[in-house]
Amino acid sequence: MLRVFHFPPQFQKWILGGLTSTWFSIKINGDVTGFFQGGSGLRQGDPLSPFIFVMSMEILSRLLRGIHKQAQVSYHPKCGRLGLNHLIFADDLMIFSRGDLPSVTAVTNTLSKFAKVSGLQANPDKN
Repeated sequence: MLRVFHFPPQFQKWILGGLTSTWFSIKINGDVTGFFQGGSGLRQGDPLSPFIFVMSMEILSRLLRGIHKQAQVSYHPKCGRLGLNHLIFADDLMIFSRGDLPSVTAVTNTLSKFAKVSGLQANPDKN
């Protein structure tokens, strides 16, 4: 993702380092006590989290626009004139397409492809 957006190699190294190798120490009664390794990935409240999420959604947006450009998906009847196929706000995503089989299949395949490369997937329990 960082290469796609042409971030400098040093910046890529910093971000990937923060995502793949985490170490923690604990301060007890004013004294720092040892280091222990944490799991990889972002932790809740990490200041990089919104930045990484926005970049991920940009990749998803490009994929969704791409299936329309390749004529795999027909626009929803109310969205075609606007060229609108999706909206993203905070952590919500709405996808608009015609309900025919080729359109739904293309959108589903695109979401599966995105899930494989990003690790992010739609929550099937959300309406």
